[in-house]
Amino acid sequence: MKKIIIFVSLIFVFSCTNNNEEDFFGTECDTNDVYYMASDESRSVFNIITNKCIGCHNQDNSLGIVSLATYQDLISVTNLLDVINLDINNPSAMPPAGMPQLTDCEKSQLTSWVNNGYLYDEAQR
Repeated sequence: MKKIIIFVSLIFVFSCTNNNEEDFFGTECDTNDVYYMASDESRSVFNIITNKCIGCHNQDNSLGIVSLATYQDLISVTNLLDVINLDINNPSAMPPAGMPQLTDCEKSQLTSWVNNGYLYDEAQR
């Protein structure tokens, strides 16, 4: 019984100290050469949008007010960085509370992508 209590306690302690995937897995965040379409999915804005946004922000707009289904849709969002960097408790934050959140790395990659001019495809370099 004592071993079980120690094991459960350790799980609780470690689960409270890791805030996101990067903390847990120790992966580095590559914010260089972030493109909408990249051969390396870890540098692909399309991959981030598909995994975290398109469920609500699709062409049907059944849940989201703004469609992010295409490159043109995404680059037309003038306050993209403001919205993704809001505190989760802000009702305008995206993704909203209760949905899979953007990691710090994904936020940094989106910021890099916007600041570097919304690069589309790394094959065009």
